[in-house]
Amino acid sequence: MLFVLTSGHMAGAAGTQAFIAAHPELFPEVVLEMHLEHAAREAVVVDGEVVPTDDPEVRWWFTTRAPRLERLVAESIAAEDLYEGGPPPCD
Repeated sequence: MLFVLTSGHMAGAAGTQAFIAAHPELFPEVVLEMHLEHAAREAVVVDGEVVPTDDPEVRWWFTTRAPRLERLVAESIAAEDLYEGGPPPCD
């Protein structure tokens, strides 16, 4: 298992692209890529302004567009009750 911390998300994923370019030998062995996006405080809009809360923003889930994987992730999220306000779209 390999953990990679990168930067440059808003600059064309510069950190990710640099890692891939430096380590192409790793990618034939990749089974699953998972990433944590927006590790930050949850924000709400108050009077037209975005205001951070003391709660974490933890409910962003991304997968490869693979129907079986998407279904597994959606079922896992539902089983653990990790969403509020109804199930997320699965399309």
